[in-house]
Amino acid sequence: MKNIILLLTTFLISTITITGQNSTKPIEVVSVFGGHYFKQEGNRLSQNDVLQLMESNKEAYALMKKSKANNTWALILGGIGGGLIGWPLGASIAGGDAQWELAAVGAGFVIGAIPLVSSAKKKAKKAVDLYNGGLNATPYTFDPEVNLKFNGATASLKIQF
Repeated sequence: MKNIILLLTTFLISTITITGQNSTKPIEVVSVFGGHYFKQEGNRLSQNDVLQLMESNKEAYALMKKSKANNTWALILGGIGGGLIGWPLGASIAGGDAQWELAAVGAGFVIGAIPLVSSAKKKAKKAVDLYNGGLNATPYTFDPEVNLKFNGATASLKIQF
């Protein structure tokens, strides 16, 4: 019974892959019209997920926080601008008296959001590059070769590292 447990334990240990410290997969920045998003191993990540991953790299973390702040302000300005543009547009379509001054102010808000989006994207790419540069390029994997042979009434176990 002890031999079977020892054999099973040895087999299970030999199939485990041990990876080195900081062996997480790299993050990718994907550019889309009007912004960007993040991917890791094919999965889409939120800005908060990326911030959590970057906590170990202080410089990348600081840049990513600035990127997130710029992106937040861009969304606020863009939303206000869109509302100010949409209000007179809706009034005009409904046949009411449209206040086109509001649309002009809204356009100013939208135009003001464009540099913030651009800055957020640049900072995010730089933060991701810093983070990815700090990852181990080739993590260590423990991959022994195990051979179990039966010959009549005897069994032999050979493990090569």
